[in-house]
Amino acid sequence: MSVAMILMAWVMVEGVVAWAQVAIFAILALSLLPAFLRARGAVERVDLLGHAAMDVAMIWMLAAMPTLMSEMAIGGGGSGHSHGGGDSASAPTATPMWADIVNVGFVVLAAGTALWWLYRAATAAGHRLHRASYATMAAGMGTMLLLMNG
Repeated sequence: MSVAMILMAWVMVEGVVAWAQVAIFAILALSLLPAFLRARGAVERVDLLGHAAMDVAMIWMLAAMPTLMSEMAIGGGGSGHSHGGGDSASAPTATPMWADIVNVGFVVLAAGTALWWLYRAATAAGHRLHRASYATMAAGMGTMLLLMNG
């Protein structure tokens, strides 16, 4: 997941690459189902749901990136200084309300997941650094989603 997010920070992920990543994250989310069914307690199930939630949030980010970032002018004309003509940057369009609402839901989900992993890091014995890294991942996911349609 971190590799995909780093790639998105440097390159506009589109087309086949984006959909390949969507497929990978869908497979990862679905691969947690057998472990979820075998889980012995509520805490273990919530841990697994946290991982699946971040996989689904990543799918949302990849699929919705063009829509969420539609208010930003993206295009090619070089310097971006348009003086009323030519082939400057494409005109920005407003992000649809439904996309904003769904995005806020995923931001809240990421924040809740980050808080869960911080709680687990503070209260569970062992693997604290591992759980703290999950909290950082979820916080980063929420932050990137917020910034994408800021």
